[in-house]
Amino acid sequence: MKLICTFLAFVFIVNINAQVSWDFATATPTTGVLANSTVSDISRGNNNGTTTLLTTISASTGYAGATGGNNAGAASFVGTLNTSNSTYFEVIFTPNTNYSISISNIAMGSRSTGTGPQLISVRTSLDSYVSDLTTATVLSNSTWALPTFSGFSPLSGTINQPITLRIFGSNGTGSPGANTANWRIDDLSISYAVTVQPITLKSFSATTNTNNVSLKWLTANESNIKNYTVERSENGINFTSIATLAAKNNAENSYQYTDATIAKSTLYYRLKIEDNNGKISYSSIARVDNINATSKLFIYPSVASANINAKIRADKSTLTTIQIIDATGKIAVQKVWNVSNGINTMPIDINNLSKGVYRLRIIGENINEISSFIKN
Repeated sequence: MKLICTFLAFVFIVNINAQVSWDFATATPTTGVLANSTVSDISRGNNNGTTTLLTTISASTGYAGATGGNNAGAASFVGTLNTSNSTYFEVIFTPNTNYSISISNIAMGSRSTGTGPQLISVRTSLDSYVSDLTTATVLSNSTWALPTFSGFSPLSGTINQPITLRIFGSNGTGSPGANTANWRIDDLSISYAVTVQPITLKSFSATTNTNNVSLKWLTANESNIKNYTVERSENGINFTSIATLAAKNNAENSYQYTDATIAKSTLYYRLKIEDNNGKISYSSIARVDNINATSKLFIYPSVASANINAKIRADKSTLTTIQIIDATGKIAVQKVWNVSNGINTMPIDINNLSKGVYRLRIIGENINEISSFIKN
């Protein structure tokens, strides 16, 4: 039996959307950083050689609101978008403890030379940069313009979850020279808000029993809460609603729900909390391992920044291969592991992995198991 508990505290505070902006006199945001959050300096990744991030070369002009002066430049690689290779600008939104971040819009000036990007794609860490939040096409004609981004679907992180936003440039052509900036941006603005729910979630626990999972949570200071939806996942990423309980809205409250179906060895649970105004937030994720299930592989902790542990149940002594696979399907780590009959545990260093969702696979005689974890 395994017990997981998470402890959260919420205070009802909602900040109206604000625009954090950069004029690139420095890498630090110029205006608009909201209380209860921090916004990082602008940075750059996958640059083609060495170029200065902020310069006064090719100052912005020709569009409404162009500030001229400094801009941020990059030496962009050509070709279609590849998150491991395409050049990007990056900013990180971090909520204070017990708050969450939501992002709702982006605007900026852009200038591409003949070999510069013709497509701008905005992606986030919430899905390990797999899908586009919004895109815009630009001309590679060395002229400043305001890209028109496609329909923007606002997104929200969970409580205490930072959101890294990357602006990728791709679809450039030709033969760009290394160490030469062929893409510049200026007057970047991003609309975001900082929110938390009107509730104190004192505890949330999930306990495995022989044939079910028992979920319990305790709250205080409930106000204007409509209901709690219990959500379940087999990979910690894609969640499905399995039950909804009406809120009691008393000074202190206790709730319990029993999930009678255990389909996998490892399950993840979270609470979707909705108030009477339709505002939604989520609890942290609770993970349970069912030792009676057929799967032989367990990973803990499921969210880690430095080390994880792989626990495998083997029917005999055998040689196995461990693979850590990133979101693109690339094998990031591969090790050989001699396991013995019974329960085996191996610590694995993940310090060198980038943030994101990974699958860990173990292959050997009578063993072919996969489980997921998150590097934060």
